[in-house]
Formats: sequence, C-alpha cells, structure tokens
Amino acid sequence: MPGISSVLSNIDRSFRYEAVFFPNIPPDAELAGYYTCVLPDGATVSYAEVTDRATSAPDGFAARAEDWISGKEALVVREYLRDAAGLSDEYVEVARHTTVRVSPGAGQMIATTVLYQQHSNDSDPGHEYFCLGSYIAMTPEEGWRNSGFCVSYDLDTAYYSLKPFGGFFSQSSPQTSPRYPMSPGDVVGKLLNTFDIFGIFSGLFGRPVGFHAHDTTGVAWTTGCGYFTQGATGSLNLTPVSKVVGIQPAANDTAWHVLAGIKIDTEPGWSRPGEQPASSSPWGHLVFIRKATGAA
Repeated sequence: MPGISSVLSNIDRSFRYEAVFFPNIPPDAELAGYYTCVLPDGATVSYAEVTDRATSAPDGFAARAEDWISGKEALVVREYLRDAAGLSDEYVEVARHTTVRVSPGAGQMIATTVLYQQHSNDSDPGHEYFCLGSYIAMTPEEGWRNSGFCVSYDLDTAYYSLKPFGGFFSQSSPQTSPRYPMSPGDVVGKLLNTFDIFGIFSGLFGRPVGFHAHDTTGVAWTTGCGYFTQGATGSLNLTPVSKVVGIQPAANDTAWHVLAGIKIDTEPGWSRPGEQPASSSPWGHLVFIRKATGAA
C-alpha cells in the first residue's frame, strides 16, 4: 500500500495509534491527485481530488493541496468540527483528510473528516476511544440548485488484505431533525412542522436531516433542502459526528487495520427545472490505523 509505511509516530505526543486516510474511488471516477504529509505536531493530513473519468483533471493540484492544508478555510473547518463534536481536551487530533469531488456541469462537494483519539483511557485497558467527525459541503454550479446527499460511517469495512479494526459506535449526532428549519422566533417554520404532516411543501421550503442507525457498526445521515431555501443556491452543509469504542488489539499486533469507511452518496445531488445530472456512484475515504511504534 504506497505511502502508508512513511507515516511516523510522534513520541512526544505519545499516540497509542497512528492513522492515515485514503480516498475510496468508484468505477465511474478517477483520482486526480493525492497529497499527504505529517505535520510538526505529529498529525497526518491528506488532500485528494476526484473527478469523472470523462473529465480531464485541472493543472496545479500540488499547489491547491498545499494551499488547502495551510489555508484559513481548513483551520475554520477543524475548529468547527471540534466544537460540533463537543470534545474535551483529552481528545487529540490524529489525522484529517479532505476530498474534493467535482461533478462537471452540476457542482462539487468538499468532504473533510477528522479522526480524534482519547489521549488518556487507562481505566478501560480493553478498549480504545476515538471520534470521527466530518464536514460535508455541497455547492452548485450556476443554473443548478443543491438537492441533497447521504453520508455513512461503517466500522465493518475491509480493504484488500486489511481487516476491520473492530469496535462499535457509542453515540452519534446530529439526530433526525424537523422537516422545516426553525430559528428562534420562527413562526412560519413552527407552523409548517406542526400542520404539514405529509411534507407537501418540503420540496420547496424543507431542510431535513435524517439519522439512521443500521446496527452498532453502521450509521448514516441524509440531508436535503427545498428549492427556495438558502442551502439550495449557496452551500448545503452537514456535520456528522460519531464516537467509536474500538477493541484493543493484541499487544504484538502492529498491522494496519481499517477503522472505518466513510461513504458519500451524491443523490439526489443537484437539480434544475426538468433536469437532473447523470447519477454517479458513491465515493468517500477510508481510515487506516495501526498501533504506533513504541506504544504501550
């Protein structure tokens, strides 16, 4: 597996584990570029761009990757994710990754996922505690509008010879929301949620989030926006977060495992009157993890 062996542990931070993300590319797309590095604080950071097979990748990938990793937007996303997860100082960032998925002629999605590890969990030697948080942003091209997408986390994921790490989800957010958004004092949103029980106007004014727990190893979220909502023409965002209780491997197990697969399904995607773009296969990224060299 190219590049994974170059991820080094940071003794000063005493990580129990080291991790790296890798994009999961569907058959109808191709990887335009992948960049990864280890920051001075020991965290692994990576960036990828994915586009349709029929579309040529734009030049300048390396510059865009470095700009994103060191830019203000990435910092804002990191801070927002940590706040959304409500993590204590015991959780440290182990790795983070961003994939930009371009759907030519319709729009693009930017998906950033961060893996945190609880730094002190000596009270439970049989388990390891992690947190996965993603910030997904969908934006349309001119003339199109956002419709919706789905995000899922799966702990029962393998990759070729790499086996699942093993574990279960302890808690996740956000939970299922009302069909219509309600800001403080929003009388219209309250009335619609109360009386539109069949969702007659949700395609115009709705902004629902649905949470689905398939079992202890699989969770998913769906979100969408009505045609006349702000999210239709701007950025449709979702911030799924799940805490993971991992089963601690054997003391001599230093092999790479798959902690989780993050899948993004761009359906229904984008729309405009009488037209939808061609459907595309789900895409996402995988989280590879192993016990750090020298970890107890």
